[in-house]
Amino acid sequence: MRRVAPVLISALLAIAALVPAAASEDTQVDGVSGLLFTPTAEVVNEGRAVFTWSRHLNTTIRTNGEFFERSYAMTLGYLPNVEVGMRFADFPDLPDSNNSTNFQDRSISAKLQLFNEDGWQGAVGAIDLAGDSQTNEAMYGVLGYNGIEDLELSAGYGTDKLDGFFGGARWSPFDQASLVGEFVNDQFNYGLEVRPLKGLTLKAGRINEDDAYQGSYSFPLDPRGQELICCPVAIERCECLATEPCDIAAQVRDALVAESFENVLVGTDGDTLVIEYENRRFREQVDGLAVAALTAATHSGTGITRVVISPKLEDVPQMSFIADMDELLTFLEDPAGSCQNFLSVPYRYNMCPADTVFASEGNKRPGALDVSVRPTNSFVIASPFQPSWRTAFGLGLTEELSLARGTKLIARQNIPVTDDITEKTEPVMTNAFINWNDSWDEDFFLQAQAGMISRGNYGGVAEAGKYFDNDRFKLGVSGAYIETDDNGDPEDSMILGELAVFEPSLDFNISLQGGEFLEGDDGFRITSTRYFGPTQISFFAYDTNMSSPAGGFRIFLPIPLYDQGRHGRSRLGWADYYGFQYRTDSDPWGSVPLPGWDLDQLRERLRPAYVSEHYDEFRRAAWLYLENSYSPCEHCSHDHETEGADELAAAMPATEGQDGAVE
Repeated sequence: MRRVAPVLISALLAIAALVPAAASEDTQVDGVSGLLFTPTAEVVNEGRAVFTWSRHLNTTIRTNGEFFERSYAMTLGYLPNVEVGMRFADFPDLPDSNNSTNFQDRSISAKLQLFNEDGWQGAVGAIDLAGDSQTNEAMYGVLGYNGIEDLELSAGYGTDKLDGFFGGARWSPFDQASLVGEFVNDQFNYGLEVRPLKGLTLKAGRINEDDAYQGSYSFPLDPRGQELICCPVAIERCECLATEPCDIAAQVRDALVAESFENVLVGTDGDTLVIEYENRRFREQVDGLAVAALTAATHSGTGITRVVISPKLEDVPQMSFIADMDELLTFLEDPAGSCQNFLSVPYRYNMCPADTVFASEGNKRPGALDVSVRPTNSFVIASPFQPSWRTAFGLGLTEELSLARGTKLIARQNIPVTDDITEKTEPVMTNAFINWNDSWDEDFFLQAQAGMISRGNYGGVAEAGKYFDNDRFKLGVSGAYIETDDNGDPEDSMILGELAVFEPSLDFNISLQGGEFLEGDDGFRITSTRYFGPTQISFFAYDTNMSSPAGGFRIFLPIPLYDQGRHGRSRLGWADYYGFQYRTDSDPWGSVPLPGWDLDQLRERLRPAYVSEHYDEFRRAAWLYLENSYSPCEHCSHDHETEGADELAAAMPATEGQDGAVE
């Protein structure tokens, strides 16, 4: 069972039950939705995360000894009716097998809600499915009933730590407080829950006949929320003096450049407006597409009836958005406006009418420099002969210099402030390499990196992917060849095949990789990724010839300080995301040597299927932009045959960092 557990986890994550979820944010000591020690049939709300800390007496460690456990867990509403939890626990009074530090345990749990009907719920799940120690495991099935006012009941059967039948109740006479009781393992546990603040729950009670304490905090994974503007807005199309196709194209190009879009190419035959651009300003690619579409509509004049927009990455087109201009404006103005005739398709090279006239390319990106500051930290736990926790905190710098189409130089450094891991605080160059990506046709993309891939390791990494069915399916291959500083002999290599499926209605991607990982480690790896607005979460599980089944997760959280304002060709600011990784093992087997710029990571928000599922986000981004923008007709009545981009930029509102230059 241990060897197939990670596969079962990933298969569970791929199942989204079709029944409405009975959602909760009340967790038990292991971070699973539950009472005190026992799970219930509820699951964490989809799109929310719950952090849980607890201290209680654990009677299941090693030879059924009794030791106090401190547990730290994060539980996610990962899919409809599916929750996944990650836990780290240590036992202050119990030495590890080397008598060097506290005994520690890491684990992953999962729960699937099977039904929710007429107040009844049913669920199956597992605790400690995979981890270094597997001292806390249990599999269970549980029923719940909440059809009685202020009362929730549950009963189930479990293995190992749950050891047979269990059940419990939660009575909530007040919104801010509940009484909880349960029986399990011939014990009766009880306690009090209080909810003093939104998202915060505190518990105190008795578990295994000893005092227990717990605190949890719940928050949304998408910090933007889902609320949409419900009232129509007015969007003006300017009556511009420009009438010739070249002048109309130049007018739209200048407006996009003034909004910090780059590698802008605009053409028209007087009826269809064709636009290619690169978004370096807006964190979300759908937001950038919405602002580009809105700018094109308001600055192109009433003669344009159709628009074709192709976003690019490093000047490489990724997809095409096609819409009738009147339908686009109606959709943006009216919350009930239809988008059923919009098209989001792979990039087509034949979208331009035969007599399209292009303006010169605006604000070409090569030479642009981004310097971003990012938080860095490392946690080392469960390492022999070391303290329970070893940490490093500091800041990092990332520099990205655009060199040519699809090519940029990337370098990253870490600047530790405190470091209990290596006890060194000098700045460290973590990697420096050239990154290149390109597309040979509308469905085939590739990427390569060469240089210092990681500290002290030099070589190259490449990936190619062929996409099918509007980018919903992918066949890929990736490889690596790496040498060390010490000699010129090959130190490592990798070759993997990949099959991936993207489900746009859930913003969910699952992929299977198999072949040879680093250090000749043969096996397979399953990765599932879910997008919650700007937040991205990936779970991975693997089984190789050098490891027992293990896994972990990666999370990318948006940094609130990230600035999406207008900017020039060089800018300094905060990184847009902060990444963190958790693994259930101590050794990095099943590893893939990609330092965070893999092909799907680049393309994730510009898949046609993704864009088609997020037209509401498209409209909301346009509305949010309008709240802080100027009236297009106030500034576009200039004769663009005689006045250039500098005059247009001068007419725009003064904004710090604005650069309206056109090359």
